[in-house]
Amino acid sequence: MKTFCSTTLIVVSLFVCSNVSQAQITEAKLNQVELFKQWIGNWKAEIDKDSTFIMECKSFYNGYEFYLKIETKGKIIFEQKTLMGYDKTRDKFIEVAINNSNSDIDFMACWFTSAKRCEEFFLKDIPNPEKATEKWVFEFKSPDLLIWTEIGNSKTTGTYTFHRE
Repeated sequence: MKTFCSTTLIVVSLFVCSNVSQAQITEAKLNQVELFKQWIGNWKAEIDKDSTFIMECKSFYNGYEFYLKIETKGKIIFEQKTLMGYDKTRDKFIEVAINNSNSDIDFMACWFTSAKRCEEFFLKDIPNPEKATEKWVFEFKSPDLLIWTEIGNSKTTGTYTFHRE
């Protein structure tokens, strides 16, 4: 009887501990779809006294549509349209982008690594993001303040401070 009680106590303890561990793992998973709603709106960054970076994000069915442009002295020098949709299998948003600076179509993946930090890579780099030569990091400092950091070959190549309009 003593052995049965000891065995039962051990089994119950293991069961309780495994449920607590599973609950902690489940809680740690970020809801990418919900977090991505932070992007919705119109954003503006002053690059210098003559240049602005405009970003518009709208909900589009089960994804998002982005329009980006950089203007210098009222002239558009960069313009891009982007569609993004959530890929359940990867737990990431997949992006296709077309812009005026090259004739290629860019495919990227974007996901939140914390509730306020989002990272983006070219789709080809997803298997080994630590080896990516280009990376974009977005940090929501507040609901109306976004810091966009461009990283190339492990060095910051640009930083933009966006304010929601």
